[in-house]
Amino acid sequence: MLTNPGWDKRLRVATRPLFELHQVSGKGAMEYACHLITELSEEAFPLLYISDIGRKKAELVANLKLTLSKAQIQVCSGELVYRINTELLQAIREMQQADKSGCNKLQGFIVNSCHGRIAPDDEGLHTFLSANPEALAIARRLPADPHEKLQLIRVCG
Repeated sequence: MLTNPGWDKRLRVATRPLFELHQVSGKGAMEYACHLITELSEEAFPLLYISDIGRKKAELVANLKLTLSKAQIQVCSGELVYRINTELLQAIREMQQADKSGCNKLQGFIVNSCHGRIAPDDEGLHTFLSANPEALAIARRLPADPHEKLQLIRVCG
């Protein structure tokens, strides 16, 4: 279990913890969780990943979904539940390493399109994608849900 420092103190008082505890908080928590999950063996699944316990317990319970394999992580909270395609996440990270400015431009297009600032038929977007096959391959694999797209971009940093 990944936990912030406040919860970590409360959970460590248990004499027999039900799960392994990792104290993580802040921006790196999601990236750390995704890394841990992708390193697990298939026998570790299904698992439950709650990104934020929050104050809305009923909503959290309604949003609980199991992660069945490392290919797609279900991220649960009281606000929403969304999926992270780990192969797509890895492809974006590889593009960040190979072409940082191109990846930043792709991420900008994704964010702007999710917020309705540009249309899917934007000429600048089409010009960029036609000149960058890696970005085009990533764009074709993006989820349809704009919230999932934005969460994926947040995880990539």
